[in-house]
Amino acid sequence: DITYEIRTEIKRLGRPIPDLIISKTDVGKSRNYSRNFNSSVYDRFKWLCGCPKRN
Repeated sequence: DITYEIRTEIKRLGRPIPDLIISKTDVGKSRNYSRNFNSSVYDRFKWLCGCPKRN
């Protein structure tokens, strides 16, 4: 269990929103498709947070 002090510290610090560099290129039948992470999604989805560590 997380103590009350740790929970309040997490709330005080706020959600982590690092500028992530994520891109994916897919090959289609007629062309290539590129998808990139856009940090503006943090503004659209308040529940979303990120982590700079890679698994």
